[in-house]
Parts: sequence; structure tokens; C-alpha cells
Amino acid sequence: MNHSLVPVVGYLELSVQSALAVSSNIQIQHLNAICSLLIYAIKNRRAVDPKLVQFIAGGLMNIAEQTLNEQSTDFCFYCIDVIKALDLPPDKDFYLLQARANRTFGRKEAALAAYQKALDLS
Repeated sequence: MNHSLVPVVGYLELSVQSALAVSSNIQIQHLNAICSLLIYAIKNRRAVDPKLVQFIAGGLMNIAEQTLNEQSTDFCFYCIDVIKALDLPPDKDFYLLQARANRTFGRKEAALAAYQKALDLS
């Protein structure tokens, strides 16, 4: 592992925790920077604590829920796309969120597909 990346991951974790704690104030460019670094690390097989990845995914799901309730299509689907890019194991709650978002914004076929995936995990 590149030793210059070790402090970056520590700072990343702290910044993510801070950003997700006040998710209503997070800006998309900050979220994009955080997630881009994380996805880059995962794709390049860098050591990333799975708990950090789960924490980020949970925070992104919370942000997606909030933005869905506010009818903010772009931000909601951005969070969903980033969660997909994290390559996590299938998760029923994620598929239900994805289905709800698709249904809310009139994407019936995508909503049905997501509901089916959630049902398959039940």
C-alpha cells in the first residue's frame, strides 16, 4: 500500500463522518470528491476498511431518503449510483430505496425490477 495514502484514508473517514452527520448541508461536489477517492481506492485494490464503506453507504442511503422526500431527483439518484459503485453485497433496504425512488419519479419498470430484487432477498 502506498504509505502516502494512509493518512488520506484517516482524514477521509473523519471528513465523511462530519459530512454525513450534517447531511442536509452537504454539497454534491464534496460528496463527489469523497466518493471518487473511495471508489478509486476500492477499484485499485487499496486497503479500505469494510466498516468505512458500509458507513458511507448507510450515510448515502440517509441522504438519498432525505432528498427523495424533498423531491430532489438528481441528488437522490446520484447517491443511489454511488452506492451501486461501491460493489456492496445485495441489500434489501437498498433495493427498497431504489424502488421507491424509481416509483416516485415515474420509472415504473425500474421500480418493479428493484422491488423484485428486494423480494428475492426476503
